[in-house]
Amino acid sequence: MKAPSVILRAPPEVTIFRGFGSDTRDPSVRGRITCRNFSNKDNISVHAQVRLVRSGTFHIARPVSNESSPWYKPRRRQSRSREADIDLQHVETLVECSIEMKLDRSGDLTSAFELVIPSYLCPTTKLPSVEVCYAVEGQLILPSGQSLSTHQSIRLSKRWLIKPRLLPSPGITFPESPLVVQVSFAKQDAIKGRLPITVLLRGLEPPRHATSSVASVSWVRESEITKMTPRTIRWELEEKVIVMSAQSVDDTMVSTLDAERYEEARVIAKGKYQPVLHPPFTPRPNAMVESELEIEFNAHLPKGIEIPFADELMIFDDRLTHTIPCSTPAFPSPPQSEQNTRFAVHVEHSFRVCVHMGEDTFHKATGSLVNRKYAQFAYTVVVPLKNTLGLSTHRDCESDTDLPTYQVAVGMPPTYSLTKAA
Repeated sequence: MKAPSVILRAPPEVTIFRGFGSDTRDPSVRGRITCRNFSNKDNISVHAQVRLVRSGTFHIARPVSNESSPWYKPRRRQSRSREADIDLQHVETLVECSIEMKLDRSGDLTSAFELVIPSYLCPTTKLPSVEVCYAVEGQLILPSGQSLSTHQSIRLSKRWLIKPRLLPSPGITFPESPLVVQVSFAKQDAIKGRLPITVLLRGLEPPRHATSSVASVSWVRESEITKMTPRTIRWELEEKVIVMSAQSVDDTMVSTLDAERYEEARVIAKGKYQPVLHPPFTPRPNAMVESELEIEFNAHLPKGIEIPFADELMIFDDRLTHTIPCSTPAFPSPPQSEQNTRFAVHVEHSFRVCVHMGEDTFHKATGSLVNRKYAQFAYTVVVPLKNTLGLSTHRDCESDTDLPTYQVAVGMPPTYSLTKAA
């Protein structure tokens, strides 16, 4: 006779839809647990325990290839074959319920269950230094005293209930150049991984030091005009993972005063766009109008990346709430005081645009290209990707006094860095 076995069926993925204010709702996991090959038919019911568990690990990671996927998204066919991803010996119980299993027509013990998932939970994450996994575990004790258990890994994700608009950058100026660069974003298409970008260039007159010399002005006729034109636009999407780690104060909180801050940054997507420019003074797309040029293109992002990230750190009274216990030591040979380490993770994204500009000379009447200089100048703008928090118009975004700090630099940063704050 076959030995009794227990089977648990639950959805492989659960999504928490986050809204502004109190619009966030707690989702639920509905499934069924079944015990087969149950020999004792006299007992019509058996009590079982179903719980949602979480396992978290944090360690200092080594640099990895930027081409690897930063997020863990298992396929539906592999949802029940990844039971080794979570260690039940070092897990935290989040939600649990007791159910009564009864015999069905086929002679198996079965029952449905439902677990309400708190909306503040961190989504399933797999990064080089941080990993957070969830699973649903079912346990029951047969009348004979035999204990049976099983579990299934599930993915917990977060999405915005209403897709927010990304905050555009203000007009960024550069020293010794009249160029002004402004970057704005449209709504992201998460299914196709596409983010529409608009780069507005103003002040396309060449710098004075480039045309003040007699040699530069001599060949420019009165019927011609010199403009700065974009040659290539390179972009990078940088992901920064912020981890706050400290010894636990109570069950779920850590003190922010004693917490150590770690930052991990890497480039998860990059590309370039070469605009096809039309001569000035013509009413066509990508055409200059009064020393202004608006360029639109799409940035293709990895699947599973939603910007802005629908999660944030929760701090209350100098304490970091809803933290995750670290099942493995974060450092080699940790002291005894670091055994109860808890951490919280936050993800931020920034968009880096590098515009390579050159000088072209056009005929005023026909708009045809007369001369082109091969020298190029690169102008880089870093835009933190944050939502507008209810701002709907472009003017409202520009008049906001709490705009984030923008970085202006020349050249591209390293693709991976790992720092520890002092």
